[in-house]
Amino acid sequence: MNNPVLQAFLNKDWIQADELDLGLKIKPENHLAIGQAPFPIYAIGNLCRGSLWESTAIGELRSQAKLIAKGIIDMK
Repeated sequence: MNNPVLQAFLNKDWIQADELDLGLKIKPENHLAIGQAPFPIYAIGNLCRGSLWESTAIGELRSQAKLIAKGIIDMK
């Protein structure tokens, strides 16, 4: 993860890398990134590769986006 934003979030412990260092550690039921962020951070697609290997096809992305949207709605 060479993205400067992700590196800054990692340095602040707002997110955590997954065990395989392929993406972020997430809660699979809602794609919420695991960490100490002061606000919710969600991951989709390639950022979920360590937990969900098949995260690039349109069907998987659509399902992931639906879980994220449900998580945001449920927080209110």
